Amino acid sequence: MNLEGMSIYEFEQASRQIQREFKFKPTEGTGWDYETNKPMPSFEEKPVEACLSHDDKVLWVSLHNAASIVPIPTEPGTGYKEDTSKIRVKQKKIYIEYTGSAKKDTIQVPVIATGLTPKIIARTADSKHLLVSNWHSQTVSVLATDTAAFPYAKTVSTVPVSAIPRGIVVDDLRGKSYVAIMGGKTITVINNDTWTKEADIPVASNPRHIVLTDSGRLLVSYNKLARIACIDPITRKTLFSAATHAQPRTISLSKNNKFLFVTCYSSDKVEVFRINNNSFTRIACFTCAGHPVGVDLFEDDNKLEAWVCSYNNGTINIFSFTKK
Repeated sequence: MNLEGMSIYEFEQASRQIQREFKFKPTEGTGWDYETNKPMPSFEEKPVEACLSHDDKVLWVSLHNAASIVPIPTEPGTGYKEDTSKIRVKQKKIYIEYTGSAKKDTIQVPVIATGLTPKIIARTADSKHLLVSNWHSQTVSVLATDTAAFPYAKTVSTVPVSAIPRGIVVDDLRGKSYVAIMGGKTITVINNDTWTKEADIPVASNPRHIVLTDSGRLLVSYNKLARIACIDPITRKTLFSAATHAQPRTISLSKNNKFLFVTCYSSDKVEVFRINNNSFTRIACFTCAGHPVGVDLFEDDNKLEAWVCSYNNGTINIFSFTKK
């Protein structure tokens, strides 16, 4: 997601080369200056986060200043069905460029309204529902998807939360979704049957990102406190925590649930923690210039790669590990 560049890159993992770039046609909008906490002139089409669904055939992207998300087909040449509804759905134009080719495509994608300043998008395992955290509306939008009918998703519930929401994780086994309330000191629990708020789990201040372990525990990053924590959502107790470098943002969990990767924004660090039954152990710390903010993992039988996006210098650093 190229927030400031208003585009999306698709990389081939093996060659580490850009395959396609999806460029939004910019339109004027109102953004937000996070340093002054004031509105600012900007553009609508600033992609923040994304979520793949339907066997990776649809990429849902949150647009920071458009109060909406858009679905993008990932298979080349896949078109959308025509909008035959009586109420014409707003659409946005995307230009697709292919590396090493003069070929260019143009598609129109439907704009699906959410709350103000949508951030994280999460999905249920069956891809039938999406959840979107709306920063300035202080709500979570729940959308039912239908890729057979335009515009492919509609809002079925809007869940108010106590303060600014950010991270979301879905526990399909227990039928719950958990929302990190970054503007407060709680994790909101949503019932996935009724799509309503069920409870608040008290936590330390400013939880940003949240992931779920195979055992049903929640792992959380605390941005201002420079800590990560493990929480039992059943007892609603913090089991253990550990200090990190300044401003831990996105966290990513290895497939075997043994390692947690943490991007530490202002300190320009990426940390790796071993997850024990009752503690975290820091096993590695890497310098990563440009304020690292996003991280995702590629794994196969032989290796693990952490792909880390840095905000200020427009780079992706890849940290590779051999599995033993």
